Amino acid sequence: MLFLVTKNYDAMKQFFVDLGFNVPEADHGWQITPAFNEGRGCVINVGSIPIGLEESTHNPPSGPLYLDVGDIGACRLWSVMTKYPVKELGRGFLQSTATFHVVPPDGGFVVFTAAT
Repeated sequence: MLFLVTKNYDAMKQFFVDLGFNVPEADHGWQITPAFNEGRGCVINVGSIPIGLEESTHNPPSGPLYLDVGDIGACRLWSVMTKYPVKELGRGFLQSTATFHVVPPDGGFVVFTAAT
């Protein structure tokens, strides 16, 4: 599990929602998050990588996020482009898909592909 500690908990949670991931309101079952702080936390499944997103209370934020999330789908592309800085990195063989990177609220970049 990857733990991501942030001072921008609501913005980072919304970022994952905007990318199309299921972001639960609470951690049901075993309480995994928050593991390092006393604030809010949730587990986001990004493909095969579970991310423990938690609000920084007494430990410092973990820093910028660098992650490849795979295909987010064409319908999500346009909504992501209206909310976040997005840059096209290249096109696929038949020019029907492209690879992009988006800058999340805490900095860094998240790489994804989408049909264009």
